[in-house]
Amino acid sequence: MRRMIRLCLAALLLPATALSQHSEMVAWTPSGLEFQAYFGSAVALQGSLALIGGRNAGVGGAGFLYDLDSLEPRLIQRLPSGGDLLGHMGEAVALDGKFALIGDTYDTTPGGYSAGSVHVYELQGDAWQQQDRIFPLDGDPFSRFGQACGIDGDHILVCAPFMSSAHGQRGAVFAYERRSTGWVHTQTIYADPKSRFYSVVLQGDLALIGGHRGGYPNGSGVVDVYERGPAGWTRSDTLAPLSRSQYFGAAVAIDGLRVVVGEPRLGEPGHVHVYRRTNSGWVSEGDLTGRKVQIEDGLGTAVKLRGEVLIAGAPQRRIENKLIGAIDVWRWKDGEWRQQAELIPRALIENPHTSWFGAHIAIDDHRILAGNEHAFAGALAGVAYLFHEPLGWPGCRGVPTVLNKQAILVAQGSPEVADRRLRLEAIGLLLGREVVFLASRGTDTVPGYQGGEGTLCLAEPLLRLGTGTADIQGLVHLDVNPVQLPFGSGHISIQPGETWWFQAFFEDIPSTNLSRSLSITFE
Repeated sequence: MRRMIRLCLAALLLPATALSQHSEMVAWTPSGLEFQAYFGSAVALQGSLALIGGRNAGVGGAGFLYDLDSLEPRLIQRLPSGGDLLGHMGEAVALDGKFALIGDTYDTTPGGYSAGSVHVYELQGDAWQQQDRIFPLDGDPFSRFGQACGIDGDHILVCAPFMSSAHGQRGAVFAYERRSTGWVHTQTIYADPKSRFYSVVLQGDLALIGGHRGGYPNGSGVVDVYERGPAGWTRSDTLAPLSRSQYFGAAVAIDGLRVVVGEPRLGEPGHVHVYRRTNSGWVSEGDLTGRKVQIEDGLGTAVKLRGEVLIAGAPQRRIENKLIGAIDVWRWKDGEWRQQAELIPRALIENPHTSWFGAHIAIDDHRILAGNEHAFAGALAGVAYLFHEPLGWPGCRGVPTVLNKQAILVAQGSPEVADRRLRLEAIGLLLGREVVFLASRGTDTVPGYQGGEGTLCLAEPLLRLGTGTADIQGLVHLDVNPVQLPFGSGHISIQPGETWWFQAFFEDIPSTNLSRSLSITFE
């Protein structure tokens, strides 16, 4: 029976930079893991299916497949390594359809001692079976083949950053194609002399390969854009920073016509670069640094993109002067990228320890998954965290409660009305106090609402969606059906394209109060 922990996010931002926050997530560690198993060393999401690496679990590492549609994450299958004592299976993972990839960067293969491999699994019936184990026949010892990998349809790309002097001290990316005989090596893409490849991602006929060109200390990070045609993968463009940066390209992501490049700078705040493909080439759509700018916060160590939502890890960010890490969430709105949330597990603040939260992240189907291989979970085994993608934008501020805290309202679920998945949650309340959730199609400003301390930010007529009582953590939630909101003696339905405002009205001392408001535009 795995250990399950219910946690909530702290409201940690300064008043001038307050963002929408998640209120609830699940954090878990599989039972029976060894000391420093490094569960969470890599994560991937595909709908409700999660693949999580544990690069030191068991003998040589392992992969863990979970079903996230259950009330609690349910372990579907543990995928063990082949037993190589020096293996690091779980350093990279990827999912696509019925295929799963798990990188094993120190696996000894016929291609070289501790040269690395990638285990390819296929879903056959109800079980995942290992279909192949791919590795370069001309691999080099400690080349770290499998440090990064990607799969899309019948194509796989695998990064090997540290090829030996026999290959000119340069990294390489190996291309594979699925044929009737299995996965066949079709091409090796070598970096320029004295250059390395560190990251790779592909979607359709487009691939990004991030690395360092020109050698240290005078070189710079770049991202090469490759396109696949009849002759294989060919470089069509190169994305580079405006000024030399060693870590530009440390992480890359693609979704449709957009690509994202992470740049976790040394001695400076990290950056996240967004580009959009146009008829005239790649155009910058934003250089993002986050609202809580810190020197060397590691922002851009990991980046992921799904539609108009972008997440980026900042594993070296300090929270309340503690090295904890965070995940920043941006959303494309009104022609620009706006930061919507900063995700931080409260447990890492209340019990500070070695952490690297934000280094391994994934997003899909309104879920955000994070792996923290250094988190303390009984024996430094590592922890995985599941968040729901934040919805809405914070509105007017409320009056601090008797606890001198800002009560906030958050939403999770889906912005699509037809999905009928919307949960409102108020945070920062007094134990046992009653809460009324309000909604309106418009905004207003009514100080001292009903003789209390708070300011009502919603316009009449108000809809009273439901009530609840705050628990020991000061939380209360309400599940809302957007197509059946209570109104008078009947119901009304939210229509796609409408923007609604929400607020929580609650008991405080000595009277009543209201939370920060929240607006959601439905689809």
